[in-house]
Amino acid sequence: SLGVALTFHIIGMVFTITIHSNFRFHSDGFLPKKLSHYMEYHHTHHSLGYVNFGFINKFWDSMLNTRVKDR
Repeated sequence: SLGVALTFHIIGMVFTITIHSNFRFHSDGFLPKKLSHYMEYHHTHHSLGYVNFGFINKFWDSMLNTRVKDR
């Protein structure tokens, strides 16, 4: 339905804005740890430009040899 599509779109946009922000989570909870992990992984993409294209998982980066290990 349109409502479900809109909800997923909003969640996706919030996620994208979060991983591109300079905000750092200082919590040991599951969600803050996961978001911090994604942010660090994707930050390497912006630092180097030619690696770590994946937002959520490392599957294609591993398959295409564009993955750089987390810092």
